[in-house]
Amino acid sequence: MINRREFIYKDTEIKIFFDKGISGRNRYQAIDHWHRYNPNTTNKNNYYLDKDGNPVRRGSGKSHIESKCN
Repeated sequence: MINRREFIYKDTEIKIFFDKGISGRNRYQAIDHWHRYNPNTTNKNNYYLDKDGNPVRRGSGKSHIESKCN
């Protein structure tokens, strides 16, 4: 089960979603993290943006932006 919430910034229309980590899961499923959609995506190779705003592949490690808030 995925615990996901999606957000859209009204002023910029930037679309992100937050995945809540699930105890006992592996890798990124176990930690809270964000994904930022690439507004200029053309395929799965540039579907998301990394923490620096660079296009990255869907499913790549860099597409998972760790949450630093507790």
